[in-house]
Amino acid sequence: MDIRLEASLETGDIVLFRGTSWISWLVEWFGVSRYSHVGIVIKNPKFLNPELEDGTYLLESSWNNTPDVEDHLYKVGVQLHLLDDILKESVKGSVEIRRVHCERNKAFYEKLYELHKEIHGRPYDVNPVDWLCAKYNIACPFPVNARFQNKKSFWCSALVSYVFCELGIIQKDVNWSIIAPREFSSKEGKQLQFTCQIDPEMAV
Repeated sequence: MDIRLEASLETGDIVLFRGTSWISWLVEWFGVSRYSHVGIVIKNPKFLNPELEDGTYLLESSWNNTPDVEDHLYKVGVQLHLLDDILKESVKGSVEIRRVHCERNKAFYEKLYELHKEIHGRPYDVNPVDWLCAKYNIACPFPVNARFQNKKSFWCSALVSYVFCELGIIQKDVNWSIIAPREFSSKEGKQLQFTCQIDPEMAV
């Protein structure tokens, strides 16, 4: 990653991915989107874990060939990686950043710490009902329902939606479990109401 770009990133910025695997294409089909994955930038994560080195990390729910930086386990679910390690697995030109201009005060980092303790290691949501509901939800949004606010498992955009909801970056009344990656795109997103300025996509 460009050094100047990395230096400008902050905790909470959005990272969008376009994949080339059949799984990515499946996610893009279900999500009616050019994007198959989304994660959250975590900068200098000692506020999450004092044993971690300073750097630019990605909080995500995924499966890949890189172990979690905290416990060094390979996972299918919520995990933390060095962003550069994930970029190495991505095709050039397939990753975009959206800067989030929110207030990053003491309360922000304390809340993110509590959220990380809660969600780290949670499994990936593979419930086919959630996937089908997510596809239907794009054209005909469901009313807010606790059924679609699952905290026990997350796919990528559900994780980002839940974290942003709890941080106050998006509205509180959201069915995070059936939010697709497209909702974090400036061109495709329609359902999320951001409470702060979010920049358009910028290629990495």
